[in-house]
Parts: sequence; C-alpha cells; structure tokens
Amino acid sequence: MSLSFNPNLEQARRRSGLAHRVLVKLKTLGLSDNHDEALATLCTDIGDLWSSQLVFLEILNRFLEESDNWDSIGDDFADMLSNVE
Repeated sequence: MSLSFNPNLEQARRRSGLAHRVLVKLKTLGLSDNHDEALATLCTDIGDLWSSQLVFLEILNRFLEESDNWDSIGDDFADMLSNVE
C-alpha cells in the first residue's frame, strides 16, 4: 500500500481567503492593532474550522454513498473522528 499526500490547494486558498475576510471585517470595524496577535490566531482558527467541516462532510458523504463493506465503514468512521479531534 502506497501512502501519498495530495494537498488540496484550492481548499487551502479558500481557507486562507476566508481567514483574510474575517481579518478585514474586524479591522474595518476598528479593532486596534494591539489585538493583532490574537486576531491572527482567531482568523486562522476560523479558517481551519471551516475547512475541517468541509472535510468532515466529504467523508460523511463517502460513507453514505460509497461505503459498502465493514472495512471501509470502519475507515470512514475513523477518518471522521480524527478530523473532529
């Protein structure tokens, strides 16, 4: 079995774009510069949560539409749990 990692560059761009939109929104509302470090963390976390829910839904749909044996069902559940953690 060959393990390979194919990054989803489009999703990464969308995640960073969303994080940037949150940043811009809060800065245009007047958030002061002394909160920039916390703001960076918040925006990154929001982008990560958004991306994580997309991955979770993708795995859930795979389970509902494609999984037809106990091995793949177990793999899907393990993937869902690891995505949440």
